[in-house]
Amino acid sequence: MFINRASLVLLMAVAATPAAAQDIWSWKKAVPAGRAIEIKGINGDVSATAASGSEVEVLARKSGDRSDPSSVRIDVVEHAGGVTICALYPNRTGERENECLPGARGRSSNHNNDVEVDFEVRVPRGVLFTGRTVNGSMRATGMTADVNASTVNGSVRVTTTGLAQASTVNGSITVKMGRANWNES
Repeated sequence: MFINRASLVLLMAVAATPAAAQDIWSWKKAVPAGRAIEIKGINGDVSATAASGSEVEVLARKSGDRSDPSSVRIDVVEHAGGVTICALYPNRTGERENECLPGARGRSSNHNNDVEVDFEVRVPRGVLFTGRTVNGSMRATGMTADVNASTVNGSVRVTTTGLAQASTVNGSITVKMGRANWNES
């Protein structure tokens, strides 16, 4: 096999380019029916499906090209209404601390950090699900309780036997509610 000098230089440059760094985080705990699991992200998709057991399971895959995935921490806040889990990016010096709080409270800014955090959530029967992200899609399928799913840049897809609230600014929304049979694609 013959490789010319230009091809060799290109091959060496591609081999020397680091692959995107990745970091994985997981959490599991029982959350009683009627309480909620809330996921708050900035960059990345949130996908929730029905769990077969009684525990909520959360897996977060962090990946980045320029920024270090380990710079983004995942906070878990247990409260009377359930559990809130947030992707929190590092603060700039002198700025107010990002914080994970339930509902509309809390503070989160990514400061041009390119780390994406993709959440996968398993939700037990009767546990309410709330998912929020800014740049990514929201998917909650097979839910058996109320769902609140929102994003700014991405699509939202919800199937639940409970009530559903869905919003997006730049994307589509598909919601199926009730006890009717439907086919998922």
